[in-house]
Amino acid sequence: MALPEIHSEFALLGERLDPSLVTRRLALTPSRAFRTGDPIVREGGKRRTNGWVLSIGPERSFAADEQVERLVTQLKPKTAEIVSLREELGFELRIYCIVYVADQTPNIWFKPDVVAWASQIGASIDVELYVGDEAFLRPPLGPSGSPAH
Repeated sequence: MALPEIHSEFALLGERLDPSLVTRRLALTPSRAFRTGDPIVREGGKRRTNGWVLSIGPERSFAADEQVERLVTQLKPKTAEIVSLREELGFELRIYCIVYVADQTPNIWFKPDVVAWASQIGASIDVELYVGDEAFLRPPLGPSGSPAH
């Protein structure tokens, strides 16, 4: 029995988003950033919008909630700046929880403070659950060692 592989991301997405501006204003280095027209490695297409992404994982664990909570804890001190940037540039905010499972599906839930923080900044929470043969489901790793998501 293999532990699920979990990967969490906080993504800012939008046409007017400037990844370098977000990096400066948040004083955080993204795990990856991209611009409209950049190639999408896994799917072979092109990016339709600009993006700035902070990631944790992949890790083998049943504790998807704890990984998302660690990501949110890292971002909470930047709450006012995130909201200010969102209002100024009108981008989407998303928290992704991506889980690859081969034979046992974990419970996926989030603590109330994580949900409250997501609501406070106007972020959606997206859970992607891939169930089946691990080797088949797992996307190829990108240059940083993280999924080319």
